[in-house]
Amino acid sequence: MKSHDFHVMMQDILPLCIKHLMAKGCIMVINYLNHMFEKLCAKIVDPKKMFDFKSDVVVTLLLLEKEFPPFF
Repeated sequence: MKSHDFHVMMQDILPLCIKHLMAKGCIMVINYLNHMFEKLCAKIVDPKKMFDFKSDVVVTLLLLEKEFPPFF
């Protein structure tokens, strides 16, 4: 598989697959992570929105630690 294939799997197929398999909190965190990667990999990035992106990254990391503790 090439990098584009993994990109499509992470952003399009993974959210559809986990929709009915995991708890609501896990799905929400993975969706946040998915949206973060969509913003990061966009063709056009607005520099003004990068400050908001920085806070989104922090929130996503905190939610990941909450749902998946470090010892997990």
